[in-house]
Amino acid sequence: MDPKICYTKANSNNNKPNDIDTTAAPFPFPGEAPLGGSSLEDSMAPITRAASISAATHVFALVELCAVIAKHSGVVGAYRLKLVCKATRQGAGEWLGTLPGLVVCGGCISRGPPAVLTRQVWRLDLGKLRWERMPDLTLERVGHACCAVRKGVVVLGGAFKGQAGIEITASVEVLENSSASSAAGGINFKALAPLSCGAINCSTVVPIDEGESEQGQVLLIGG
Repeated sequence: MDPKICYTKANSNNNKPNDIDTTAAPFPFPGEAPLGGSSLEDSMAPITRAASISAATHVFALVELCAVIAKHSGVVGAYRLKLVCKATRQGAGEWLGTLPGLVVCGGCISRGPPAVLTRQVWRLDLGKLRWERMPDLTLERVGHACCAVRKGVVVLGGAFKGQAGIEITASVEVLENSSASSAAGGINFKALAPLSCGAINCSTVVPIDEGESEQGQVLLIGG
């Protein structure tokens, strides 16, 4: 005997559901085919698949939107955005990972007496907020000028600890971040020709935006 669904039909005289219509209507039990297809899985699969693709697209778009918001919010705003939810954390993290980082090189770690200078170089990964050790300078120095040029780091002048005490230097060294330097035995600081102006201390250096020179150019100010 086939299962039936009973529908009530209003009586035309008093509008009350007194008459019962026992017209047979198919009802999908386990193992039986529903109205929309050969099986319940076939009838639901297209809708479920489309919904899944739509949901994934919305999540991906939300992450991209959060990356754009982080870019316009700055470093501090981006880290605040990472605390909101998973999508904002991922979006802000992607933008922070594109930042070049902050480099600190050399300096004085103890005024003494005697004064203690260092050759250490550290880079702050702004995406992870973690300090990473980089190759050391060739010379311990303090009061030097430093800037990034062509994805590398250049260090000029400053003072070092010589035989007669603290002396000012005109030495220049550069850290080249290129495939050629990597193939030559690793990325390390190497000494360049000294400054033509002579020894200098406590100056400022800024990179020049140009593409004609081989290693880049900088502008040394004051000292």
